[in-house]
Amino acid sequence: MNILQLTDEYNAAGGMERFIYNLSGKLAEQGHRTAVAAFGVAGVEAWGDSLVQTIEPGEEAEAWRQAAERFGAELIMWHAGPRTARIAEHLARYVPVVATVHGVLCPSGMRLFRDNDAICTKQSGIGCMLNWYARRCGTDASPKAAWNGYTAHKHMMRALGRCARVYAVSRAVQSFLVLEGVAAGKVRVFDNTLQQQEPELQPLQLPSAGSPLKLLYVGRLVYSKGVQYLLRAVHVLGKRGIPVECSIVGDGWYEPELRGLAASLKLEQTVHFAGKVSGKGIGEWYAASDIVIVPSIWPDPAPLVVPEARTCGKPVVVFEAGGLPEWAEVLDGVFVTEHRTPEALADTIVSVRKQSAVPDAERKRPVRQQRVNLIRDVTAGL
Repeated sequence: MNILQLTDEYNAAGGMERFIYNLSGKLAEQGHRTAVAAFGVAGVEAWGDSLVQTIEPGEEAEAWRQAAERFGAELIMWHAGPRTARIAEHLARYVPVVATVHGVLCPSGMRLFRDNDAICTKQSGIGCMLNWYARRCGTDASPKAAWNGYTAHKHMMRALGRCARVYAVSRAVQSFLVLEGVAAGKVRVFDNTLQQQEPELQPLQLPSAGSPLKLLYVGRLVYSKGVQYLLRAVHVLGKRGIPVECSIVGDGWYEPELRGLAASLKLEQTVHFAGKVSGKGIGEWYAASDIVIVPSIWPDPAPLVVPEARTCGKPVVVFEAGGLPEWAEVLDGVFVTEHRTPEALADTIVSVRKQSAVPDAERKRPVRQQRVNLIRDVTAGL
């Protein structure tokens, strides 16, 4: 089957781009022909050595239709984003379109009230314009930005309504889609690790007592990823006399604030900001760590850093937010802690080390939840 993938940008930025790279490889392995169409393509060699065909059709929707026709697209797979919403809606007139949704949908794109870091569970509406400022869920003070976010969200929902099927990366994302008006029967939760069988995990490598705990964060340095809570938890552990070494891998606009917080907490000798590391080089950082921390405070959909770290044999601690706790239903060695609470995060980090004293046979095993095999489902016919 000829499958044309649509995405806003295809670059080395984060999880969805890595997913697209992995998906393209899996499609090719199974005999399908695929290409990625985006408004911009850059730096994708960071994900690996395999080359994925890319197309940059430009700004006009009709140019995208012509590109799809030249490619011979039998199916459009839209990795839902605001810039390509109008393109997906246009192409749905000519070719079946399915959507994969990798984020929670609302005018701000975060569903996070930054006045108290609480998660928003209300349906989007005109009241979001007030919350944009009063609850600080908006990321830009401009009234124009607020209105653009609101209208972009409306376009996204309309485009999803035109899709033959919608695939959500977690039940958390599925619930937000239904809240926003997508028919429940249209939404399926899929496995974004793209495993064809039970994942092959290295044995869980639990840290032993007597040496500093080596903590690792991997991801973008933005407010919603909650690294500020990890820094505060490291401070709590230090006050308790527990030696810790913490590495922060990634970059982003919030890095200066995080460095400032680390300095104010006197963590300069404890926390190391490593900067951006290529997707091919991240394995060395996993190997050198004891525990990987994913402290997202927004409803993080289903970040691939969790199964990636666990595949390397590392225990992972996550906040109880979005789809993060759902990984504990799929993988052993994933520990869930109270949302946005540094003390609880510190407690859970300590409890992970204590697990080394628990016999393997007595450790809790996940009850595996059934998730759709994306490639098999979309190629079986609509």
